[in-house]
Amino acid sequence: MPCEIVRFPNGGSGIICAPRSRAKPKPCWECHRPHQFLCDGPSPTGKGDCDRPLCVQHRTQAGAGVDYCSECAAGIGIRGGDG
Repeated sequence: MPCEIVRFPNGGSGIICAPRSRAKPKPCWECHRPHQFLCDGPSPTGKGDCDRPLCVQHRTQAGAGVDYCSECAAGIGIRGGDG
């Protein structure tokens, strides 16, 4: 955890320690815009969800809180996003 000495205008000082900066969110797997959703389709490995990052334009919403990438949507016969 990197720490930094901070000097205040009144002459005081302090030490602030914070975790390293967070990694940038993954971009949408189709257009590289910031993602807001993850694909809920089956993982290619057969374990868990696909979890491809998706933007609003490239998600296919199949229900409340259920979103698919174009490949997973096509695999189950749902029309993909507008991408």
